[in-house]
Amino acid sequence: MEKGGYREADIRVARAAEQRLGFTVSAWQRGRPRFVIKRRLSGFAGPDSRQTGFTIVEVLIVLAVTGVMFISAAAFINGRQNRTQFTTAINSLQQQIQQIINETENGFYPNSGTFTCVPNATGPVTFNSTSSKQGTNGGCIFLGKALQFGISSSGSGASTLDVLPLVGNQYQSGIPILTVAQSKPRAVYPGTGSAEATVPDASSTSLMEDGLTIAASNSACGVGMGGMCYVDNVTSTKTATGVVAFVAGDSAGNITSLDSGGNLEAGSEQLSLYGVVTSVPNETPTQASIAIGGPTSPYVSNLKPASSASICVANPSTNQSGLFTIDSGLHVSLAIKAGLTC
Repeated sequence: MEKGGYREADIRVARAAEQRLGFTVSAWQRGRPRFVIKRRLSGFAGPDSRQTGFTIVEVLIVLAVTGVMFISAAAFINGRQNRTQFTTAINSLQQQIQQIINETENGFYPNSGTFTCVPNATGPVTFNSTSSKQGTNGGCIFLGKALQFGISSSGSGASTLDVLPLVGNQYQSGIPILTVAQSKPRAVYPGTGSAEATVPDASSTSLMEDGLTIAASNSACGVGMGGMCYVDNVTSTKTATGVVAFVAGDSAGNITSLDSGGNLEAGSEQLSLYGVVTSVPNETPTQASIAIGGPTSPYVSNLKPASSASICVANPSTNQSGLFTIDSGLHVSLAIKAGLTC
């Protein structure tokens, strides 16, 4: 039997559902069964109110769109955060390199006092384990510092920045040395072999922040040069390297000179830029020490005066790189680039 266009059985079903579920159920539109579930808003909805709901498909569409928007926003925020961290890390590295140069110019030599430097008339200086105070290593001179970009053993993937002090002989056959070559410079870091057993490790090592590494290539250097190079002061050619150094004396390798009376001329101490011709990035400090010269016999110095040096540091996670340029005045400039090759 029908009542108002609806069958009594359908009305009973609707009322039973309303009592059990606390929902208002309207049924039968245009003669076809369709149930639209609406929550009763007690005290607000009148007898003629129409409270339409959402279908399951509509809810799923809203959730999907919201999820995509959330993922996009999270990726955007994370990308900006990574780029900010890269900028902070690369600027910090620039300041660190400049500070090392400034300390070298001021003559800061990190002597722990646990060893003594011994001059050598026929070769580079030697060392013994006798304790000595700062300034008591007669016959030896502090020449400068070398920067070596190595690979970390911590598994972090970031490169290390190793600082190796450089020392040399003060006299040659009783005569004060005048050039870097005469002093036979070497790093205060052990090489290989039994003869190096007494050589101390006066280096300092720090891990570059935010996973920074030396780039595999550097567009400022050219094809096949790797991430670092220097411009030879004599030939004006670019040469691949893994070590740059800041050494006492002028760009021609002269530390001091004699006056007309044969006495050392007084004057302000200079500091010049050098590259190490046989070194490569991401080698160990031992390999860098050997490349600089000293641990092997006969002695060969691979320090070459440079007019500039280029160092490309990259972070694969942000696809960015930073190009450090050290000029002849030992000023460190930085240019941040897109991509990993500067």
